[in-house]
Amino acid sequence: MRWDSYLVMSSTEDTLAALAEAEGRARIIAGGTDLLVELKREQGHAQPLKLLDIRRVQALGRIEQQEESLVIGSAATMSSVTGSPVVASAARALAQGAGFMGSPQIRNLATVGGNLVNAMPAADTAVPLMALGAQAHVASGQTERTLPVEELFLGVGKSAIDPSKELLTHLTISQCGGPRRASAMKRMAPRKAFTLPQLSIAVMIELDAALAAFENVRIVMAPVAPTPKRAKQAESFLIGQPPTAQAIEQAAALAREEANPRDSIRGGAAYRKDMVRVMVKRALSDALAQLGVEIHG
Repeated sequence: MRWDSYLVMSSTEDTLAALAEAEGRARIIAGGTDLLVELKREQGHAQPLKLLDIRRVQALGRIEQQEESLVIGSAATMSSVTGSPVVASAARALAQGAGFMGSPQIRNLATVGGNLVNAMPAADTAVPLMALGAQAHVASGQTERTLPVEELFLGVGKSAIDPSKELLTHLTISQCGGPRRASAMKRMAPRKAFTLPQLSIAVMIELDAALAAFENVRIVMAPVAPTPKRAKQAESFLIGQPPTAQAIEQAAALAREEANPRDSIRGGAAYRKDMVRVMVKRALSDALAQLGVEIHG
């Protein structure tokens, strides 16, 4: 696949107008760390594309707190996310996930929006964003829609967002941080950079007012299915349970049973399934430690 023009966008409105005018023959580009590889792989496509560069659209690169919500523009880079004090405080799992991705050079270019629309099951920001209950805001022409991040994933490399017609404008995470809410992400890989994860686990927990029991829990695992997967049985079990080692162990065991990884060059299915239990325990312990909760037997 090739392109015949490269346009630098100045606003969200201009970007949406250019998408509509191109009638399916345009693609959004920001960092290009995924898109350019895809275009090179698909050389020989009959119709050239227009590439719409959104890096200068300030609204798409923002990271800001709005009342009780954290707003992250789709063109925010991994470096800006992991280096943001607001994200580190309100959505630590996301800061960790963005920091895991690639090298500093890649993180300076790669964007949250591109990472999501590429729809890989172990995308480093998808897993924590799902755990945090993030909402994706998508625009097309005169219409806008909002859907949970977990609904963006239809299969390996298959997104609910049509990149030739729609623009992921921003993400919102509601009720961020606070004295009773925390999140954490753990990632297992053979080395720290330049490699895809063997396993990623992200959790979000919310305790009751006395910090004596789990009130809300989200646990996301990847890659253990064609899309990032929530461990819903483990989540349900923890609701109302005290934050004890026994409760965490039981939840981790349930998450292990919910995982269905496959054998691949990154690791065997049996090994990764067993490691789900270990990584869930570590992620839950990390989140509890942020709240100053000591885990007892």
